[in-house]
Amino acid sequence: MCDFKIRTMKMSEFNTVARLIYDSVHTLCVNEYTPEQLDAWVPKDLYMPSFRRSLFRTYAIVAVEGKEIIGFMSTERDGYVNRLYTHPSRVNKGVATALLENTESWAKAHGVRSLVLESSKSAEGFYRKNGFEKIGEIRSLKNDIEFISAKMKKELRNCG
Repeated sequence: MCDFKIRTMKMSEFNTVARLIYDSVHTLCVNEYTPEQLDAWVPKDLYMPSFRRSLFRTYAIVAVEGKEIIGFMSTERDGYVNRLYTHPSRVNKGVATALLENTESWAKAHGVRSLVLESSKSAEGFYRKNGFEKIGEIRSLKNDIEFISAKMKKELRNCG
């Protein structure tokens, strides 16, 4: 496990987070997706205004080690998880789990009863290990390229 902290993302970190997402997908998902699928999923121009605007309405957090951002997660106020990415060099170091645990605590504190997401093939095992169940399959097109993802859900239980 590496030494890091979780905190709210600053909008000034947008370009750094976009690069982390690109590096994560284009490094960690090469065994499950074609180069065309990877480019359609996360293009080099991820810095697009729609992605930046989408962060304003989410709970967006980062994992930081020293001054380096090593993980990112964003979740809608209703519990829909938009994104969870870890720097390729920090996989299996507890970063994604810490981001998820932080988000679960935030969600419970805000009355959210479950988290729902669309998982890539690469991440489905991680989510299963963290209590998510597959509740369906989603077929979608991104830039005219088909993707199949698992729709997953985790019921949140309040303590006390």
